[in-house]
Amino acid sequence: PGLAVREAPGGDPAGSGEGTGEGGGAYLVFARPLPEPSSTAEALRRRAGGIALDAVGDDRPQTHRGQKGGQVQGVTTTRPGSLLKSQIPIRTYTPWDEQAPGYAEIDLAAHCGDSAAGEFLYTLVATDIATGWTECEPVENKGQLAVFGALESVRKRLPFPLLGIDSDNDSEFINAHLLRYCEAERITFTRCRAYHKNDQAHVEQKNYTQVRRIVGYDRLKGEQALRQLGTIYGLLRLYTNGWLPAMKRLSKKREGSKVSKRYDVPGTPLRRSIESGVMSEEARHEFDALLRAHGPMRLKRQLDTEIEKLWGLPVGRQVPVAVSS
Repeated sequence: PGLAVREAPGGDPAGSGEGTGEGGGAYLVFARPLPEPSSTAEALRRRAGGIALDAVGDDRPQTHRGQKGGQVQGVTTTRPGSLLKSQIPIRTYTPWDEQAPGYAEIDLAAHCGDSAAGEFLYTLVATDIATGWTECEPVENKGQLAVFGALESVRKRLPFPLLGIDSDNDSEFINAHLLRYCEAERITFTRCRAYHKNDQAHVEQKNYTQVRRIVGYDRLKGEQALRQLGTIYGLLRLYTNGWLPAMKRLSKKREGSKVSKRYDVPGTPLRRSIESGVMSEEARHEFDALLRAHGPMRLKRQLDTEIEKLWGLPVGRQVPVAVSS
């Protein structure tokens, strides 16, 4: 039988208790009827589960979000990197002079093999958009100080002043240390849009041609591998920037289903830097001397030898990936 609830007439205490209704259904009898809401605020408060409603003029003591037991507590609104991201503009909406050397895209390539667990090396890749000049620097880890030190080394080796950098949204780049450095050195600091890899198409291409095609995807770790990577990148810097010409796209036109692209005359990054007029005479003579001492065929043979030495190093056992059953 169902359970019925009814009020005692007139609020008589003697009428409280249990009884049997028509048809044998049980019911409970309350001694006093429930009071009617005295105001709209009281009705809304009861319906909302006791939440105070200022909109209807309720002035009783309230418990706001952030209070517990009458004591005020802080309410966190922090989101990782959100404050710094608001200070670092997105490059898509920031004017960049991509025809002037000195504006570079930067990125990290991880040498982790098939597992991102444990310690392994990274490579910082910086590519100048106007000339195609590319610098690679091995990094021990992706900590802010290690990445900042690698970026300073890259800046010192560039044959022209560094005017701007564009990075992704990872914490090794989006941090207060690098932001203060760029502000002090008057370097434009921008970032790409999240989940838009094509915003950094130049450096993403170099991640493959300068890193993956040279040292591959295996796991690298330890001081020996770090030094050997530095030796390889020192030779690769001369080989690609001084001897390998590349074309730059001038225009792209679509006519129906056909896409036509126009390119300029192939030129090495060194030649483009000299023609731009921003490369100092000292840097030019120094690089020319290095190229005279290392021809393209000799550099290629040296690169192959140093890469074989890298593969001969003990890079450590791969860290197994935990698989849940």
